[in-house]
Amino acid sequence: EKIRSNIVNTRVEIVGINASDRGRSCNKHQICGGIVKEGTVIRLALVSLVIDGVEEPAIEAVDVEGGCRVGFGRRHLIKHGVAYNGAICRATEVLSKDSTSPTMQQLYYKN
Repeated sequence: EKIRSNIVNTRVEIVGINASDRGRSCNKHQICGGIVKEGTVIRLALVSLVIDGVEEPAIEAVDVEGGCRVGFGRRHLIKHGVAYNGAICRATEVLSKDSTSPTMQQLYYKN
């Protein structure tokens, strides 16, 4: 498949890596997002989720190595879902509530 040049080198925020609902847990991990570290290779996919009885589009983030759903792309990416569907990305930073940087802590809680 042709590489979508409009998303190459784009920063994509994956949210919800600390949650276990909506398929983010498996028989190996209580919270699949916990396996994400710097360098983790992630595949994005356009999917449909049923939330409160309503089907909604979402961009899931799946760990390529283990196949676990580790989180989701932020909602504003959905309008570009076709471009991101199947895209491969690498985690360059994992936000933590324990970060020594106040800015990084704020981003962690924002997501």
